[in-house]
Amino acid sequence: MYSRLKTVPNTCPMSLGPATLVASDQLKPLMRDSRARRYLNPEATMKTVLTALALLVSTLAPAHAGGVHATVEGPDRDGDTYTVRAVACSPELAMEPWGYAEGLVEGKHQSVLLRIQPTAEHGVYTFQRTWAKGGDWMLRVNLGAPPAPATVVTLSRDGAVKSSQLHLKSDGTSECGRALAKLAKRQGIKLDDGC
Repeated sequence: MYSRLKTVPNTCPMSLGPATLVASDQLKPLMRDSRARRYLNPEATMKTVLTALALLVSTLAPAHAGGVHATVEGPDRDGDTYTVRAVACSPELAMEPWGYAEGLVEGKHQSVLLRIQPTAEHGVYTFQRTWAKGGDWMLRVNLGAPPAPATVVTLSRDGAVKSSQLHLKSDGTSECGRALAKLAKRQGIKLDDGC
């Protein structure tokens, strides 16, 4: 077995010295450095690259799943001002936020347009409460035209943000409608407007 070994000059770009013992039938260097082995072994190189790519994709996908979307905070101390903050928003991105307050008031479905105004800070907007103080309300906010992700916010009876959900492939209309229909059913109310 040792008779088949020869000394040949090292041609590997990973410098390991002037010469390496190789088997004459394989002509593969006996490397001491694992980086050099990967360099000369395409399967190992491909496996390393695919593993790194899989790790990269698995960490990026959750972070960027929603892309640019909104969070809603409020109300402010005055009890009527809400703040919309764009998440993952680049300074170059121009947005046209819009939204609706969807509510169930005295057994009837109501929908009120939100007048969302920009502030001096990029990606931060405000709007005033223009919907009725009574009843059960939800907000749906989009930072652009569909298919932009929608943020659907459930408000407590005092108007404070109770919970928030991000919907990636919807403008939030059907989600608000289903939630309000369930609420109406629990309260024994039959909605006549198809909500």
